[in-house]
Amino acid sequence: MKAVLARHPGLRRLKDIIIFSTRGKIPLADMLSGGDYDGDKPWICWDRSIVDNFKNNRSFQAFQAVNAEKYIEPADPEKRYLRDLHHDFRSPQFYKQFFRRGFASAIQEELLGLCTNALSRYTYFEGSKVIDRQQILLARLCGILVDLPKQGNRPTREAADMIYSLMNKYPGKPGYKDLANADGNHPTGDPESWYILDRLILDVGKRKVAEKKQEFMNHLEVKARWTDPHLTELWRGINGECTSAKNKPLQRLLQRLDSDLQDVHNAWESAMRGTGRAGNFKAAVEPVLALFRSIRPAEEEAEQLRADSRIREWYDNADQLFSEWSLLKASKLFARCSITKLAWWMAMPELCYMKAMHTASERGPLPPRIVCNDMYILLKAVAPAPRDDDD
Repeated sequence: MKAVLARHPGLRRLKDIIIFSTRGKIPLADMLSGGDYDGDKPWICWDRSIVDNFKNNRSFQAFQAVNAEKYIEPADPEKRYLRDLHHDFRSPQFYKQFFRRGFASAIQEELLGLCTNALSRYTYFEGSKVIDRQQILLARLCGILVDLPKQGNRPTREAADMIYSLMNKYPGKPGYKDLANADGNHPTGDPESWYILDRLILDVGKRKVAEKKQEFMNHLEVKARWTDPHLTELWRGINGECTSAKNKPLQRLLQRLDSDLQDVHNAWESAMRGTGRAGNFKAAVEPVLALFRSIRPAEEEAEQLRADSRIREWYDNADQLFSEWSLLKASKLFARCSITKLAWWMAMPELCYMKAMHTASERGPLPPRIVCNDMYILLKAVAPAPRDDDD
């Protein structure tokens, strides 16, 4: 619905609030599908590029003129006050009558959803270019049925029969509501001639979804291996360094590391196939973790490379948590298994350490924020954090 914006100096101090005019016979909220002022949330748009493309429906007067009285009736023919239920408020009979009538009102037949479906099916399958009286009546009923229980009313048998008759007349779903085309109602031919919702959902929407899926897959194909440059930088730097310098011994060492990590990956897949939902996950992970932690430069390789201070440091400090060798193992494992959880289960402390050091250097003079062991479980997004019952 379009309305003219009125600028009033006395209202300029108000912010994030909408003032509806009280002039006229019909409230503005009522024009919004039978809305009212008891908590409805309207969506307001003042973007001219959007608003200028819409026009108010000229059938609104006909919509308001529909006499729907014969389609509604009091839920209880006898208007009752609380005192009418029983003369003594402390009597069990008073509460028995109160709850009996309350439940009877709550379980009365709900026709709002059926009426909405009847309107959408009638509009879709009739294919009329002009709004007719049946559509206006159904739209009016939808607006009335929204608040019918709160008003102490219910739809009449005549209203229910009319709605069920239309549902039986048009048993299939409109094409735009049946994406799998189970009812065979998808349109064919030029989309320009389709029903507007068919075109938006089955043509424009599908093409946009396909484009975004392809864009995602292209991004995944390019980025999946190096999802986080902070965590793969160490491996890529050392690997590029030995390649450019043609350091054959170092290349052999890195190739052996890659082979050892492949063994870890194979052991992980084998362990995960055997656990399932009922398996002991911790018992399955522990031998894989032990295999990962046992990876270190071979002693014979270290003897051959005694002249290389970096290799000597790797060998001597291989068992220390944040040594360069342990960080290199974690970086390489993440580079080859970044789309699985393996790297996180094997080397979460090392990965968090590298991330903290990199983000600290980007943030400026502030020190890195390291997470202690007790906090690691809280970082697992797939599991809720433990909390007290009183929280």
